[in-house]
Amino acid sequence: MKNCKICNEPIPEGRLKALPGTQVCTQHSNASAYRGNIVNYGRSEDDMFQDIDIIRDPHLFEKLEQYKSQAGQSKS
Repeated sequence: MKNCKICNEPIPEGRLKALPGTQVCTQHSNASAYRGNIVNYGRSEDDMFQDIDIIRDPHLFEKLEQYKSQAGQSKS
């Protein structure tokens, strides 16, 4: 068993299995501060590929979701 370096509470076993190197519990994790946005590239189906942009700024993510909704592309 491993304890959170911030609150000293035990880190759940499932979290330790998923992230063996973690030093904090889910309450003190900053992972929720990140969002992903899938971006499609290419001119034709043969030349198409996807990438993911990692967004940390919640305001930027909200603006992106509003834009996608207005454009009719939102899959939220």
